[in-house]
Amino acid sequence: MNEHAKYEEKITIAKGSTDSLHIRIPYNPAYIQRIRQITGRQWESKLKVWIIPYTIAAVQEFINQFDPNDVQITPELWVENEDLQQWKASRGNNMSWSKEQLDKALKVMRIQPQNDQSVL
Repeated sequence: MNEHAKYEEKITIAKGSTDSLHIRIPYNPAYIQRIRQITGRQWESKLKVWIIPYTIAAVQEFINQFDPNDVQITPELWVENEDLQQWKASRGNNMSWSKEQLDKALKVMRIQPQNDQSVL
């Protein structure tokens, strides 16, 4: 199974902009019903993503609606959002990003990774 297939099987949450998150959801009526419960959500048909505000309240609503085992968080968002990190760590399977993926996410955020071998 390739990396792209892994993302397609799960809900993927990614940073869309400084004020929005993009959520890709495999077709599942239960998932659609849950995403519709999030205040301020919008369907973007051209991108085929749900857009939610990047606010503490919307992230909490997302966390309350979905199981962490069903969600993949992109590396950039993982590094940036402690609420999502704690949610995955406390109730989901621990995520294992490669050092290269985390370094790339940190560089996007303009944070220089340290030279030691430990990532998290």
